[in-house]
Amino acid sequence: MLSNSTQRAWYLLCFFPSGAAMIVATLVALVFKFQPGGDPAVAFAITFTLAEGMMLAAALGILGTFKTKIATTSVKWLRIINILIIIASGSTGYYTFMKMTGAI
Repeated sequence: MLSNSTQRAWYLLCFFPSGAAMIVATLVALVFKFQPGGDPAVAFAITFTLAEGMMLAAALGILGTFKTKIATTSVKWLRIINILIIIASGSTGYYTFMKMTGAI
């Protein structure tokens, strides 16, 4: 099924953003609940950084679904889930950036 180690690495990379999204969502919720330093600007900066990092991880996951030679339904659904993660983290990053700058 997976002929070489490169294919195996791309296949495993497909699953990474799903787990990372749960961890990042938990961290964002904790940052806004406890507000480190007592300043909401710090919470916004941390959230913005996590959202941008999550976009990068999801983009690598999408690349992994294209690079792997397995054409199963689960890989196609992983691609869709990774696209949804990019949309969610992009809108989170946009909202926190606009909130940081005072535009909202």
